[in-house]
Amino acid sequence: MKHTHIMFFIGKGGVGKTTCSVATAIHLADRGLKVLLVSLDPAHNAGDALQLSLSDTKTAITPNLEAIEIDLEQLMDRYLKRTAKAMKESYRYLRVINLENLLDAVRYSPGIEEYATLEALNAIITHDAERYDTIIFDTAPTGLTLRVLSLPTISLRWIEKLTEIRTRILRLRSSVEHIHGKQVFEIDGIKEPLASEEEDDKTMQELLGYRSEIQQVHAVLTNPEMTSVVAVLNPEEMPFVETQRAAETLAKFRIPLKMLIINKVLHTGQIPSGMTPKLEKQEDVTARIRQTFSEHTIAEEHWRPEEPHGLEQLRQFSSTPAEFFQALIAVNARVNNLEQKDVSKDFSQTSQSCLRAKLYTAIKSLFTRKNILTVQQTDDTSLDN
Repeated sequence: MKHTHIMFFIGKGGVGKTTCSVATAIHLADRGLKVLLVSLDPAHNAGDALQLSLSDTKTAITPNLEAIEIDLEQLMDRYLKRTAKAMKESYRYLRVINLENLLDAVRYSPGIEEYATLEALNAIITHDAERYDTIIFDTAPTGLTLRVLSLPTISLRWIEKLTEIRTRILRLRSSVEHIHGKQVFEIDGIKEPLASEEEDDKTMQELLGYRSEIQQVHAVLTNPEMTSVVAVLNPEEMPFVETQRAAETLAKFRIPLKMLIINKVLHTGQIPSGMTPKLEKQEDVTARIRQTFSEHTIAEEHWRPEEPHGLEQLRQFSSTPAEFFQALIAVNARVNNLEQKDVSKDFSQTSQSCLRAKLYTAIKSLFTRKNILTVQQTDDTSLDN
C-alpha cells in the first residue's frame, strides 16, 4: 500500500464531520492527488453534501476524486452469505447445523454490523489503495466507528485463542489415529478423512487466513505514517467529553489521532443578537479542548448559518484540514511526486491575503512540530479565490 494515506473523520452526530471530510477530499483532489471518498455513515450524508446520488459503485466527482457509499444492509447480506459458504465447506460433517436459520438469527446479533463494516474497510484498503494517493473515510457516529477500528486488535486476540484450541483438537485427533487409525466421516455417500494436521484442516486454514487478513488491516490502522484519525467536534460540553473518550480508546488500540477540528465556532461580530452567553460558553470549552489536547494539532472552523452543499460551496469551505493533511502527507513521504518544497511553494504563492499568509505560517510550523493551528476567516474568504 505504498504512497497511500488513510484518513478517518470521526465525531458525534451533527458536529459537521461529513462536511469536513468531503471538503478535505475535494481540496486534495483539486491539488492533483487521486482521492477516494468512502462513506461508512448509514445516514448517507456524503451524497447529500455533494448533492449527488452515491452508491456502492464508485462515482466520479471530479477528475481526481471518486466517491462510494457503503450500503450496510447489502454489506451484511454479502458478509453472512460468505460466512455461510465458508461454514458449510469447513463443517460439512456437522449436518445437524441448520445454517440458514442460524444466520438469520446471527444477522441481528451484536457485532455483526461492525464485522461487516471492517470487512468492507479491509477490502478497500487491500484492493483499492494502490490506485489512490489518499483514501478518506467519512464514518458513522463515534461509538460504532470506534468499535470497528478496535476490532482488528480484539479479533487477533480471539484468533490466537481459537488457534490454540484448534491445535489441541488436532493433537487429540492425532492421538486417536495412533490407536484406532484414520477417522473418516461420510456425507451423501462421500467419505472424507477427518483431518489431524494443520495443513489438512480447513478450519485451521480458515483461522490462519483470517488472521493474515486482520494482521494486514491492523498494521495499517496502527501505522502513523499510513493512517490519520481526525476528530471533529463542536465547542460544546457533550462533543468535548465524547472526543475525550474517543481519544482514550484510540490510544488504547494504538490508532493515531492526528488532528482535531473545532467546528461551528462563533466569533465576536458574527453572532446574532442574544447569543453572547453561547459565545462565552464556547470560549470556555475551546480553552479546555486546547488544554486537554495540547499535544495534537487543532484547527478551528467558524460557524455559518447554513451547511455548505455542492462542489462550489464545499470548495469555499475553510481549506485548513485539507492543507494540513497535504503537508502531513508530504512530511511522511507517502504520496508520489509530492515533496515538502512543492507544498511550501504552493502556499507561498497564496500569501497575498492575510488568511493565506497565516495559513502558510501555520503549515510551516508543522515541520517544526508546532501543535496549534488556528485559522479565522470571513464567509467570503477562500483559498481558492
